[in-house]
Amino acid sequence: MWIKTLAAGIAGLALFGGTFTATPSVAQDIPNVLVMTEDFDQDTVPRNSRVQRNILSGLNDRLNQRGYRVFDETALGIDGYQSTTVQGRSRRTPDELIIVARTANQPIDIIVNYEVFASVEKTDFASFVKMRITGRVLDPDSGRFVGSFEVESPETFRLPVNCPRECLLEKLSTKGRDMGVELSSVLADKLDDFFGRHGGGQVTTGGGGYAAPATGGAQTGGVGFERTYTLVFDECSPEIRLDFEPYLVIFEGYLNHRPDVCSSTSCKMQYTSTIAPGKLHRNLEKMLVHSNHRGRVGVDGATYTVSCVPVRRRHPVQLDPGNW
Repeated sequence: MWIKTLAAGIAGLALFGGTFTATPSVAQDIPNVLVMTEDFDQDTVPRNSRVQRNILSGLNDRLNQRGYRVFDETALGIDGYQSTTVQGRSRRTPDELIIVARTANQPIDIIVNYEVFASVEKTDFASFVKMRITGRVLDPDSGRFVGSFEVESPETFRLPVNCPRECLLEKLSTKGRDMGVELSSVLADKLDDFFGRHGGGQVTTGGGGYAAPATGGAQTGGVGFERTYTLVFDECSPEIRLDFEPYLVIFEGYLNHRPDVCSSTSCKMQYTSTIAPGKLHRNLEKMLVHSNHRGRVGVDGATYTVSCVPVRRRHPVQLDPGNW
């Protein structure tokens, strides 16, 4: 019955001159973002302060509205990563933040580390406060620097003359959330620009949401953004690796690759591409079958290991770039 009703509705629209244009659906490769408070500098506001919690809440909320897939550090269970650190640690070093991001049970594409500075100037008649937030955006796996940012409170705001610690924290918390929301807009614009430019396409937004680039990689128009993967070829002779190389350069979204450490039986390389992680895994397994080489593919974060089974060499079949 509902099929007849639907057909009648479409026919009715056609009578009024309505037309339907089929638009191809494009899978979105949206980055996973983790926002982390950096407070190693003793001049910064510590991460266990309510001021920091309000800023972090504002950042996460607005980035989520802009369409990014935002994860909470505490909810991921990595605040006390691998049960080797105390939950809720403050004054963490930048190195520790990178380790924490890499041990997440969800793959993190981008980490946003930010610091909060607040200066209070007291006089006989009033107290004056100014806040500043600085930070940087990094790829935790490759260590690649994506960008930096800074935002200041638009003006120095006044506090009551007799404003104890509780009063000061409350005022800073209120201002902090507003600054976190403002900062998130700056960050989202920077991330949109980075992923749009390096993904090979143009980022389009609709209704405040982030859309992945409509066109992607250098070869066949992937819809991802640029990532740097580590490819490890274990027990693969130079001859076998030569058979593999034509496949690597025709994978969707390929940008470049460079060997890191290679020997007669193994090789590690950095592979930069806009291909999505799932498709890279599938293509590597497909490469083994198509090239007539036995082996298996293992994945650990952004590291993909191709373990070869040495056998007598066989010639690969003809390549068709359109299938990759």
